[in-house]
Amino acid sequence: MSDLLGRAGAVLDANWVGQSTKPSARLYPHQWSWDSAFAAIGNSVRGLPERGVAEMQALFRGQWSNGLLPHMIFDTTAADYRPSPSVWGTAEVTEAPDAVLTSGMIQPAVHALAIRLVGESLEPSERRKFYSHCFEPLRAWHDYLWRERSTDGGLVEVWHPWESGMDNSPLWDSALDGLAWSAHEVPAYERVDTAHAPEHVRPTTSDYDRYMWLLGVLRDYDYQPERPQDLPFRVSDVLSTSIAALADLELAHIADFVGAPSSEFHDRARQRGDRLVEECWDGDSGTFLNIDRVAGEPIAVIAASGLLPLLLPHPAIDRASMITALQNSLSVSTPVSGKGFVVPTVAPSDPAFEAERYWRGPVWINLCWLIERGLRSKADGRDLADELRSGVLSLAKSSGFREYFNPHTGEGLGARDFSWSAALVADLVSR
Repeated sequence: MSDLLGRAGAVLDANWVGQSTKPSARLYPHQWSWDSAFAAIGNSVRGLPERGVAEMQALFRGQWSNGLLPHMIFDTTAADYRPSPSVWGTAEVTEAPDAVLTSGMIQPAVHALAIRLVGESLEPSERRKFYSHCFEPLRAWHDYLWRERSTDGGLVEVWHPWESGMDNSPLWDSALDGLAWSAHEVPAYERVDTAHAPEHVRPTTSDYDRYMWLLGVLRDYDYQPERPQDLPFRVSDVLSTSIAALADLELAHIADFVGAPSSEFHDRARQRGDRLVEECWDGDSGTFLNIDRVAGEPIAVIAASGLLPLLLPHPAIDRASMITALQNSLSVSTPVSGKGFVVPTVAPSDPAFEAERYWRGPVWINLCWLIERGLRSKADGRDLADELRSGVLSLAKSSGFREYFNPHTGEGLGARDFSWSAALVADLVSR
C-alpha cells in the first residue's frame, strides 16, 4: 500500500502545473472541472492540502457571472487539443470571464465535496478561511444548477453528453439517434485524441459528428437558451442529480462551519431526492434511470450511474434493491487478483456494452469511488464497500493509473498516468 501511494503521488506530482492538475500529460492538457475536484482530494490525503486549495481556487477563476462553472479552463500554452477555444466561442459571451478562456458546458458538481474534504485536511483557522473564500462561488454555482438546469424542480438536465462526464455512454444513444441533424451542418473539426489512443477505445466518428453539431447549437445560444425546451438534446441525468444533491448537503456543512444559513441547501437536496424517487426509480432493474426530456420517456439502460443515489440519505431510496442490482447486474470479479469486484460503466448484459470503448463498458475509478462512498455511508453496504475498494486497488496495482480498464481482463486503457485514477486510489489507500 505504501508503494501504491508513492506511485499515485508521483503521477499527481508529474501532472501538477503550478496551480492546478492536468488530467494527463498528453491527451488532456487543460484543467477539467470534476478532474480537478478529484485531484484536490488526492493531493490533500497525501499531505498536500495547499495544492487542493490552489486547485479549487484556480478552477473558480473560470466561473461565469451567472454562476456556471465551465467544464474546461484552457491552458493557452497547450495547443494540441481539439475542440480549441475558438471553436467554443466563449470569448464573445458576456457572462464568460475575461481573464481565462473556458468552455461553455458544465460537469457534475463534485466541487463542494472536494472543498469539504480538502478543508478537513487544514488546521481549523485555515479551514475557516478556505471555506469562507469558497462559499459564495459555490453557492452561485449551485444556484445556477437549481435555476437553469433543474427546471422541473429537482432533476439536473444535461444538454450535451459531455456535460455528464460520461461522454459516449449508451445512456445517450437513443437521444442522439433522435436528433434531426445532417452532416453538412456539423462545424469543421479535427480530432487529436486518436493520435494518443487507439480508435477502438475512443468514441466513434459518428458520435463525434453529433457532439460537434450539438456544440454548435449551444454556441448559437451562447450556452444560455431562454427556452431550454427548444434544445434538441435534454436529458435528466441521475449522476448529475445525485451529485448535485450530495453537493448541496456538503454546502450546508460548509455554511454551518462559516456561520451562514444552510436550510435552503438541505431543502434542495431533499427535493432532488424526491424527484429521483418519483421519476427515475426503476423497480425492475433496481436502479435509477435517466429521462429523455425530448422524447418524454425513461432511458432503459442499466448503468453504474444509476446506483449513485446510494450517496444520499433520502429515506425513500431503496438501498436494498440497489445493492442487489449491484451484485447481480453491475459487478465483475476483479480479473487480476480475484480479490473483490469492480463496476463497469454499464451492465455487461446490455447489448451496447463494449469492454474497451471509453464509457461504453470499461471500469472508471471515479465511478467506483463514488459508489464505494455510497455503500460505505450506511452499515448495510460496508462489507461490499471493502470488496469494491479491494477490487479497485488491485486494478491499480496490476495495470497502473490508467484512464479506464477492461472489466474482464483488467488491462489499462486510454491515457496513462491519469490524475483522477491516482488521486482516488490515494484516497482509498489512505482510508
